[in-house]
Amino acid sequence: MKHFISALLLLTLSAGGFSQANHETLILQNGKRFKGFTGRFAPDGLEFVIEKKGAKVFDAKKINMIVSDGKRYYPFESLHRFNGKNIPINKVRHDEEYVYFEAKGKKKEQKLKRDKVFSYNFNEEEVVLYKETIFQGDTLTTERVRAMVEGRQDARIYYKNPYTGLVNFGLGFVAGGTLNYWGVFIPAAYAGIYSSINPLKSKRKVRLLGPRYLSDDYYRYGFNSRAKGEKLKWSVGGGFTGIAIGVGILEYLKNYKPEIIDKIW
Repeated sequence: MKHFISALLLLTLSAGGFSQANHETLILQNGKRFKGFTGRFAPDGLEFVIEKKGAKVFDAKKINMIVSDGKRYYPFESLHRFNGKNIPINKVRHDEEYVYFEAKGKKKEQKLKRDKVFSYNFNEEEVVLYKETIFQGDTLTTERVRAMVEGRQDARIYYKNPYTGLVNFGLGFVAGGTLNYWGVFIPAAYAGIYSSINPLKSKRKVRLLGPRYLSDDYYRYGFNSRAKGEKLKWSVGGGFTGIAIGVGILEYLKNYKPEIIDKIW
């Protein structure tokens, strides 16, 4: 993969530079994105020439993928989980039950159940661990499941919904400040109900994800299923933070300012 990307860079430069159509997008593990093109490979890193800013070397363990012309490339060895998480690795092996790997930046070998891993890229080859199955009469081919995994990858990158966390923080704060610990059921119910709803289609989402979100049912299923998980994460985090603060304030007032409680109630 390293040689492929370097060759792509040389061919493009020899053709007279990069046009808007063949710009690449570097995506980091934290979801940050940079437009530009791949430069040279550095020790344990990659130089990326950022549009209008110049070259910068990125640590290999912080790189998620590179997207070019709608296709995704992994410049370093990486492991791809069904939940959409990509893990940069130094080495990997597998047996019938587990996948053993050493993540970049770590020295200790880790393991995952084999059924948690879709594939891994190592020594410029892809090893697909998924085995085709039939679900409710539908054959889940490797490419269909790959589309689901890529949808989940994109949900991790593009789907952000901090507003649900703020709403549930408010609910948790009010519930905790009035119902004490019993108020925990209100933000919990909100988180469960809201996260079960598919994210709404929007012009911004279609613009970010391209026509594939509308035309590929398996990709869209993968995106929506992971987006629900992201909504749940934001909502639960906000709700229980609000509960903790609300209960804390209520307990403080009970112990040190009872006259305020008497006025409220």
